[in-house]
Amino acid sequence: MRLKTSLIPSLLLVATFGYAQELVKDINSSPGSLVVASSDEESCLVCGGFVYFIGNDGTHGRELWRSDGTAAGTQLVKDTDPGVGDGAHLGARMACQNNELYYSSNISYRSDGTAEGTGEVPGIFEEVIPFQDKLILRYLPRLILADANLNNQTLIKEFTYGPGEYLDISVVVANNYAFVVVNHIATVGFASLGIDLWAYDGTTITMVKQFTAPNIRLYPFPLGDKVVFMAKDDTHGEEPWVSDGTAVGTTLLYDLLPGSATPNAWIIPNSINGKLFIGMASPSATWVTDGTAAGTSKIFDGFEAHDVRAFSDKLYFNMKEADVGDKSLIIRTDLNYINQHSVAAPVASDITFLDVAGNNLLYTVDAPGLGNEILLPRWNNRRTQFIEGYQ
Repeated sequence: MRLKTSLIPSLLLVATFGYAQELVKDINSSPGSLVVASSDEESCLVCGGFVYFIGNDGTHGRELWRSDGTAAGTQLVKDTDPGVGDGAHLGARMACQNNELYYSSNISYRSDGTAEGTGEVPGIFEEVIPFQDKLILRYLPRLILADANLNNQTLIKEFTYGPGEYLDISVVVANNYAFVVVNHIATVGFASLGIDLWAYDGTTITMVKQFTAPNIRLYPFPLGDKVVFMAKDDTHGEEPWVSDGTAVGTTLLYDLLPGSATPNAWIIPNSINGKLFIGMASPSATWVTDGTAAGTSKIFDGFEAHDVRAFSDKLYFNMKEADVGDKSLIIRTDLNYINQHSVAAPVASDITFLDVAGNNLLYTVDAPGLGNEILLPRWNNRRTQFIEGYQ
């Protein structure tokens, strides 16, 4: 698949099988300024039909913005540090609960999307995770349970670490469990010393599995009443595993690259129709799984997926093709992964974020001369009109 692109001052156009792209709004016209960086996808989230992100218009510093996919609906939510000072930062983690946004940036906030409805909440946390009808607050090395107003805070667990190490903790919710990954990392060289997987049911937190082989990462992703994650044991390379929150239900899901070799694979963190997708770089491929070995299969050969979204009864994959280097492209398929078409591709750039907001499919590209831009194309059947982009 080869795609034709063109670039003119302040406007990026992409022509792919008759499709066109137009930059409508530029929040900050300075080249190189950022809305969201490739390493900071936590700072961009869909909540209540809006896309929230940390942006800088050159006047207010980095603050919380939101967009509904129109020029008029792309607005600063609140200037929490009046003037050019930064009231937020690109690493600000966000969570959505009951159409309200929670984010923490030295000060913790809750927002309904308006300036009047954006204010400070008790405590400082690194991440907030909706769980049952409550919230879990992560603040190393502690996990705290709180109500929806962040009051009535009680300690779930304080994790301990040994000399010469620090902890990297992540939490994901599936069914009625909160799965907690505790990665022990050496302070010198930053190698993983081992990973513990815990499960919390709202009352008791229990360790379900220890991985003592060095692991690069272990981040669980929900799939129905289970989680799927990449891990390495003493026999296999880093492969997909599955857990139902119990020790006996935590097993190797599939050996993508049989033996002890590591396939350099990753799980795409959103399930669609009861399935998760796995991108793989060595060799380049994309897999799909329903959480069972029998339901795991390869759907693309030579293309590695980095993100996927369902939109208007189609699937849109953010892909890299094995023989074209670092260029990204978007491939559209039906829900059975056939009838594949390329619909967008930037020039020598990465697509770093892909999501759906209202009637729009949003993605970012790092475009030459324009910095990191967010584009909001609207796909209607076989026609495409790009309605908004902002920097």
